Amino acid sequence: MEETAQAGIATFVMRGKENLVAIFADHGILRAETMRFADEIRSPAQVGLPEKKKVPPATVRRFETLISKKSKRDYSPSKLKDEQTEALLKLVKNKQAKASNVVRVESEERDKWNVIDLVQILKRSLSGKTK
Repeated sequence: MEETAQAGIATFVMRGKENLVAIFADHGILRAETMRFADEIRSPAQVGLPEKKKVPPATVRRFETLISKKSKRDYSPSKLKDEQTEALLKLVKNKQAKASNVVRVESEERDKWNVIDLVQILKRSLSGKTK
């Protein structure tokens, strides 16, 4: 599928509803994307969106110029950061360092080596022996 750039179309049922999917091969992995049946597609008028307005060509050119000035050819994923998560982790580290507003839960020490062999217990139970 990947070599020929083809996709498969299928249906499946989830939560009592039939869904339409397109199945693609993506780097050796099959990937499914849900789609909509023709009767589920609504027009902008049915949704209540306003009519499309005619934009003056000068405005379009101005935006195209701005976009081309701000666009860059090179892309560095390292520049993208999850600032929300970083701020949260920083807050957690500060609270742990100050030990303020930190609730410590006493964990029960589990015996890691207390392994129960269920097959042996079943064999003993079936043979009539208790221990």
